[in-house]
Amino acid sequence: MTDLRTTGILLNGNPEEGQLIGTVKAMPAVPGRAQIVSRHRGLVSAQLGLVPANLS
Repeated sequence: MTDLRTTGILLNGNPEEGQLIGTVKAMPAVPGRAQIVSRHRGLVSAQLGLVPANLS
């Protein structure tokens, strides 16, 4: 992922796995929380939601 220079989303993970996107490691997180790693914006925290298929 480092070589692609693409935006990535890291969800809950173990930091002992090392750097996953650039220099960013995963970290423990509650469901729905993520880290967005962008070349232009850096590291941004986000909250994700799920819309059930029968409502869309």
